[in-house]
Amino acid sequence: MDDICENNTLLTHDDLTTIGRHAESITYSANRIIFAEGDEPDGVYFICEGQILILTNKFTSQEQISKLEKGSYFGEMAVLDQGLRAASAVADSDCELLKLDQDTFMELMKTGNRTALKINDMLAARYEELILTEDIMSKSGLNSNKLHVSIKGDPSLRESAFSRDRYDSIADKALSELLPILEDLILNHCPYQFFLSLSSEEVRIMSVFEPFGGQIHSCNKLLDKNYIKRHFPKIDYLEKTELIRELYKTLSKNRAFESTSGHYRKIMNNYYNNWQPVSKDEIKRTLSNIPALRTLPNFYIRNFSISMVHDAIRMQFNCDGTHIVSNDELLNFMKQNV
Repeated sequence: MDDICENNTLLTHDDLTTIGRHAESITYSANRIIFAEGDEPDGVYFICEGQILILTNKFTSQEQISKLEKGSYFGEMAVLDQGLRAASAVADSDCELLKLDQDTFMELMKTGNRTALKINDMLAARYEELILTEDIMSKSGLNSNKLHVSIKGDPSLRESAFSRDRYDSIADKALSELLPILEDLILNHCPYQFFLSLSSEEVRIMSVFEPFGGQIHSCNKLLDKNYIKRHFPKIDYLEKTELIRELYKTLSKNRAFESTSGHYRKIMNNYYNNWQPVSKDEIKRTLSNIPALRTLPNFYIRNFSISMVHDAIRMQFNCDGTHIVSNDELLNFMKQNV
C-alpha cells in the first residue's frame, strides 16, 4: 500500500493507508467505464494511479465535468444521496483504484476523523460543481457567452421536412411590424422575456410585474398601440434591471431560501450578486436575425424565445430540432447556416 500513496494532493499518505485497510483494490484499463450515469451506486473510489474522467450527459453528447488525478476520489455523491449515479466515470489511462463499499464509507464519514473532515470539505465544492454543470444555462456565468446546446426532436418531423409544404402564417404576415414592437417591449416596457410562435399567432410574455404568471397574446393584437399601453407599462431598461436585482435580493433573504443547503445557497447568491442583463445591442442584433432564419429552406425557424435575464436564445426549427445559444454563438450559427 505504501508505494501507491505517495505524492497525494488531496489525501495524505496516512489517510489513504487508513482507507486501504478496509478497501478493495481494483485495476482498470484505459477507456474502461467504471460506472455510468444512472447506475445504482456500489461504492466510493480512490485513485492510486492513473487518471479518471467524470462525464455528464447533455442531450446528444457527453460533457466532461472534471479530470481526476492520483490521490483524488469519486462516486461519493450517489452513496451519500442514496440515489443513482449523476455522472459517468471512465478511465482515461490505466488505473489502480481503491473501492470502499457503501456501508464502510458511511462508517468512515461518521468517525469525524481527519480523513472524514477532508472528504466533507471536498464534497461541498463538488456539489457546487455538479449543480453548475448539470444546468444548461450555468449559474456560474463563466461560459454563458459560448453556450450552444442542440436537442434532437421527433425523427419523423426531420425526415419529412423536405416534403412538407410551407405556408405563410399570421405571424409571417405581421413579422416586419411585429419584431420592432417586441424589441420596444423588452427594451422600454415591463416584459423581460417573450416567446414567439412563428407558425401561429401566439406570443407568450413574462413581465417583471408578474414574474411567475406570464401572459399569452395574439401577435395581431400587439400591433395595436392602445393595446400595448393597456397591457405593458413603460419602464426604463436600467430601472427594470434594478427591479430584477431587488427581486433577487428579496429571494436571498427569504427564510425558505435560507433553509436550502449551503452549497445551493452559495451558487445562487453568487448568481444573484453578479447577475447582469443581456445588453440592449445584443437583443436588437438577435431580433434582426429572425427574418433570415425564418426564410431558410427546409429547416426554417418555427418559434423562439429571448430574455434580458439569460444570455440564452431558444430556437426550434421545422425539423423539430431545438438550439439554445448565447448571443455570441448565434452569430456563429448564422454564419454556418444562413
